[in-house]
Amino acid sequence: MPRSGMNGIDIAVVISEIKSLVEGLYVDSVYLVDKVLILKLKGGGVSRELVIDAGRGIYLTTFERVKPIKPHQFAMLLRKYISGLKISKISQRGLEKIVEVSFEGARGRCTLVAELFGTGNLILLDEGQVVKAVLRRMPSKARTIKLGSTYQYPSTLADPREVSVEKLLEIKKTDSKNIQSALSKTVGLPSPYSEEVIVRAGLTPSMSPKELDVESIEKIYRELRAFLDEVFGKPVKPVIYMDEKDIIVDFSPIPLTIYRSLKAKFYGSFTEAVDAYFSKLYEYEKILEEEKKLKAEAERHRIALEQQMKTLSKLVEEAKTYRSIGMLLMNKLHNLQAALLKFRELAQNQSIKEAEDAFRCELAQEGLNLVSVDANGRFVELDGFGVRFKIDTELSIAENASRFFKLAKEAEAKAKRVEEAMGTIRKHVQASEEEVLRVKRSGAWYEQFRYTFTGDGFLIVGGKDASTNELLLNKYMEPEDVVFHADYVGSPFVLLKTNGREPTPEAIWEASVLTACYSRAWNDGLANLDVFYVKPAQVSKSPPSGEYIKRGAFMIRGSRNYVRKIPLKLCIGVKVEEDGITVLPCSEESAKKLFDVYVSIRPGNIDKRRLAEEVVEKLKSKLGKVLKRIELPIDCIYRLIPGSGGILED
Repeated sequence: MPRSGMNGIDIAVVISEIKSLVEGLYVDSVYLVDKVLILKLKGGGVSRELVIDAGRGIYLTTFERVKPIKPHQFAMLLRKYISGLKISKISQRGLEKIVEVSFEGARGRCTLVAELFGTGNLILLDEGQVVKAVLRRMPSKARTIKLGSTYQYPSTLADPREVSVEKLLEIKKTDSKNIQSALSKTVGLPSPYSEEVIVRAGLTPSMSPKELDVESIEKIYRELRAFLDEVFGKPVKPVIYMDEKDIIVDFSPIPLTIYRSLKAKFYGSFTEAVDAYFSKLYEYEKILEEEKKLKAEAERHRIALEQQMKTLSKLVEEAKTYRSIGMLLMNKLHNLQAALLKFRELAQNQSIKEAEDAFRCELAQEGLNLVSVDANGRFVELDGFGVRFKIDTELSIAENASRFFKLAKEAEAKAKRVEEAMGTIRKHVQASEEEVLRVKRSGAWYEQFRYTFTGDGFLIVGGKDASTNELLLNKYMEPEDVVFHADYVGSPFVLLKTNGREPTPEAIWEASVLTACYSRAWNDGLANLDVFYVKPAQVSKSPPSGEYIKRGAFMIRGSRNYVRKIPLKLCIGVKVEEDGITVLPCSEESAKKLFDVYVSIRPGNIDKRRLAEEVVEKLKSKLGKVLKRIELPIDCIYRLIPGSGGILED
């Protein structure tokens, strides 16, 4: 199973990376998505999203999440207290899984404490450490966290950076079953790094602490110091590890010896690696949850099918019995009718007892036994020829036979309905057993941006905001690329990756459409926009003397090539393949040629979340004609929608 959360060392490395990136920014908005807190921060032309996943970790993200239509109560409280405030400081308590985010502004100061251990918690404190808002109220013997109470920190844990060799010698005294857990308890070194240090020391993590001698402990100490120096004293080499099926296993700020047999993917920063890892982890967990639901659904259908089979068997048997009784009565119609008339006459003129005795003798001649007669002499129970049944003496034998034939038809009709229901259930069972096709993820660098592919194989990648614009151009722009932008505030920078090929008119148009549609012009409700493109050599971060370029902006020098009046109309296309489905934004021209189904959207006034839901439903409806079972999560579509808008009919 993939590691589910960050440890104290991971948090320390991330805090060191994001500290300068978030301090000084202002809180623009607050969201709580599936118990994950997202602080949207802005300032100096920069927009960032800080993720605080209580019980898991903290990091900056470039992956957009589906925002709830109705805000969580805790998010609303945080908006009340910290919206518009500046982050003055972000810090960690030692190497513990506790982070403090301090805010200040005209309304005063406050601190958000993120407890990232156990089930996690988020607590907002005023200047006097009094709790103003809390995600989870936690009464316990050790401490109580509730509104109005003074916040108490949990007990301080050991910091491996401060351990001495003398302290490490205490490892032999622990009651731990192995040296890995003993190392974690004694010096506070979390897994998997405790295992890494032990392996580097040439020891086996599963061995007992009592087997250690002084020399072995000194080896562990030296490797511990070397490991910590590699993490905190040198440039990190962030990595995500995956198994042979490309399922994530773990992440680390430096390469680990214990994972040499796994696939490794390296990143430019640790927070980038953590962001990518948790994005994959959330998807992986959703898949597991979906598979769990499918198994439960299949089990429900199996049980229902078993019950229906029993019901069907019972109805078939009933129909068979009723029909045989009707046939029996009709085969002996004349003799039984004469006996019945005699029974009625004796019952009316003499007594029920005499009528019963005479009827028993008449029935015996026909191979039937009289079992019982009710007190009024109306209903008589008979037995014979393998069946037991009652006849109504007020009806003729033919009428009794007709009644049984009617019961047989009713049972047969019910059996037919049950068979139809069973057919529907079998289809559900078959559907639940089919392989689910999901959106494909390659883990490529461009997945952290907005991107698409053209029909002639060009990759187009665009920034989402000022921060990702800067990241895209500074890290991924190459001399042979083509750079797209618009003379409009809030336009993204978009790269057409040529790999040395001559850009086609189709590729130029596709990149222009994405540039226009993902600009602020979409939310401003424009119908079309002019887009230009230049060479990378014309893009510069150096302003003319005496001028200033804000973060995320660039200077464009020289002549520009314009593509005029690009319609703000974006298509979201789905391509069905054997190993999954591909979902990409594109122009209408590409949608018609490259995708199995697509939906067109334009600027409008429908909320982005509701629009995403409508697009998902429309795509699923169309995909129903293509294949039987797909998984199309709303967050996949949500990330592709530029803003509010309305669906266009195709």
